Amino acid sequence: MYTKIMEINYWGSTECLNASYDQKKQTWEVIANREGQEIKLTPRHLILATGMSGMPKFPPDIKNIDKLKG
Repeated sequence: MYTKIMEINYWGSTECLNASYDQKKQTWEVIANREGQEIKLTPRHLILATGMSGMPKFPPDIKNIDKLKG
């Protein structure tokens, strides 16, 4: 309901198979499995909602990652 009210483009039950950041283009290349279909996306931003027990893995080459407070 929240995503509809806020008009957020949300995909649930989608598995991220691979994600890599292209510094030159400043976009992500994401390979995902959505409903049995493997798809390639190239977003500028990537949010992974892994739940409370998921441990985030950030690419080590992101500038100023140590200053991230969110």
